[in-house]
Amino acid sequence: MLLRNTLLYLPAQILAPLLQFLAILLWAWWLTPRDMGVFTIVAATQELGYLLFLSWFSAYALRFYDSAETGGHAASYHAAENIIIVLAALFNGLLALVIVTRVLDMRPDAGTVLAAGAFMAARSVNTHLAERARAAHHIGAYTILQVTGPAVGLLAGAVLQFLMPLNATVALAAYAAAHVLAILLATPFIGMRQASPRLAAPVLRRALAYGLPLLVAGGFSWVALNAVRYVAEGFEGAAAAGLIAVGLGLGLRGTTFAAMFVTAAAFPLAVRAWREEGPQAGMEQIARGGALVIAALLPAVAGLCAITPDVSNLLVAESYRSITEAVLPWAILTGAVRNFRSHFPDQIFLLAENSRTVTVIDGVDALATVTGALAGYLAAGLEGAVAGAAIGAVLAAAVSFALAGRMPHFTFPWPDTIRALIASAIMYATLLLVGQADSIAMLVLRILFGAVVYGAVLAMLYPMEALSFLLGLKPERNWRKLFRREKRMER
Repeated sequence: MLLRNTLLYLPAQILAPLLQFLAILLWAWWLTPRDMGVFTIVAATQELGYLLFLSWFSAYALRFYDSAETGGHAASYHAAENIIIVLAALFNGLLALVIVTRVLDMRPDAGTVLAAGAFMAARSVNTHLAERARAAHHIGAYTILQVTGPAVGLLAGAVLQFLMPLNATVALAAYAAAHVLAILLATPFIGMRQASPRLAAPVLRRALAYGLPLLVAGGFSWVALNAVRYVAEGFEGAAAAGLIAVGLGLGLRGTTFAAMFVTAAAFPLAVRAWREEGPQAGMEQIARGGALVIAALLPAVAGLCAITPDVSNLLVAESYRSITEAVLPWAILTGAVRNFRSHFPDQIFLLAENSRTVTVIDGVDALATVTGALAGYLAAGLEGAVAGAAIGAVLAAAVSFALAGRMPHFTFPWPDTIRALIASAIMYATLLLVGQADSIAMLVLRILFGAVVYGAVLAMLYPMEALSFLLGLKPERNWRKLFRREKRMER
């Protein structure tokens, strides 16, 4: 079930981060470092807006939406969701005004404020609806919500560059329109329903009780993720934030891309196993998902580090090139550690409804990252700030695993980890022996070669599993059912 659902999620899991990965590279060619910095800071602030106003309800939906629909509480859930979405959109618009006029210290230009507000509101709602589609196992709607925004936004930039000079305002407006389009396309499939606001109170109380600790944790997580950007902007201005945006974005998106191959289906299946078979079954499902995360992240880290010089020389715009090569390995480490922690040990606490522990861990991450980024900047400038943030992420992951080890039924998949380490080390050594690429085509071949080497070694280390996979894998024939409309529950 885990493997099958993971494969069905793959189109969204591959295309969305791949498009975001490409966007980082292409927008760096189209925008000046200052405009790139403005766009980056607004996007980071959007993540804060989502965390403050929607993430706690998204976490509740991911954990309890299935039981609400099957338990006769659908009307109450949808009443609460409608209220939260409207309020979140309004608050994000106000937050955009503050970030543009106060933090970035820009002229109160109406176009930039409107574009930033629309972008922040639409992207936040899109993110929540994608989580709800995942909770409902509606893979088609999830794919629409994950892919449409990055795809249409990037396409708009590619077209508009021939028609006008591009700046941060144009980029924000393009992505705002793209996310609105995604919402309009996906909404008919996931069953947004009208319901009396009077029915919302029970769900809102439960969502706050479950999600409020996660809201605090989300705030800590946001600080940890974006501290480096604001340190750069605070000390050297928006242009500095733009200069490090490419290296940070490539490292974080690259590792997220690898992790999302295997993470979308894991937690909902663990929730189902916990509910239907008990805590031990849920923990075992989390451990299986953790093994997949390890198998995806280790080769991503090894491969990205091996090709860092190639990426900087062949793909990155010249004004960003030197700083990107310096910070990219640290960003890769940060992204890998954070993805590993959030998709393995942290989910153990969420499954057990122990969200306060996640809050403590995220607090450690925020404190360690901010301290590391500030100390690193004072010691070694922008590169030092990124390195200090990476060290903070490693410390937080160590705390998470130390606490997870005390949970009942928790087991770490050491045999799978050792196999993945062996395969990744062989792949890394092979890529170094091949040498650097002198063209984009050679870089693509080098990446594919590394993937083939890793897959071949892993297959040799899992001979029976590889044979069983090849013999038993059947393609999903009826793709229409992935896009079926959600049936209305009888009231």
